[in-house]
Parts: sequence; C-alpha cells; structure tokens
Amino acid sequence: MRCCRALGRAAYWPRFIAAWNWCNVVQYLLLVLAGIPVLLGAPAWIDQTAGLVALGWALWIEWFAVRVALDVSGVAAFGMVALDIGIGLVLSATTGAMLGS
Repeated sequence: MRCCRALGRAAYWPRFIAAWNWCNVVQYLLLVLAGIPVLLGAPAWIDQTAGLVALGWALWIEWFAVRVALDVSGVAAFGMVALDIGIGLVLSATTGAMLGS
C-alpha cells in the first residue's frame, strides 16, 4: 500500500492487489508447466530452456499487471517488480539461514 501511495496511486490499490493475486496463480502455473520436461526425462537443455522461458514470462506478466493496474509507466512497474523480487530473495535467504539450509 505504501508503494502505491508513494506513486500517487493509492486509489488503485484494490485493482492492483486483485491483479497481483491472479498473476501469482498464472506464475505458479507457468512454473509447474516448466517442470514437465524434467518429469518426462527430457535433456537438461530443454528443461533449463523451459524454466528460463517460464521465468521470463512470469516476470513479464507481473510487470504488465503492475503497469496496467496502477496505470504507471514501464519504468515504475519495473521498479515495483524489482522490489518484489528483492524482498522475496531477502526473505528466502533469511528463512534459509534460520532453518540452517
């Protein structure tokens, strides 16, 4: 909410959070689909390519949803996606350190 407020888009928060939630569904579906080649015994390069394409597509969907839902520029949307990724990485590293993984 604070990021939306900082961008002057607090009124767009409900629309943004709804789009964000649906993006998560699509992103997880893409990542599950990207795992199919390894289950079928495909060569490593196919598995890696599928993962890279799925990740790129998931990031694009997230960027697009932020840009449209908040009605901001592509650069502002990129900043929001980068912030999301940064927070996720920090939380993942912290959790891993706490659990000793």
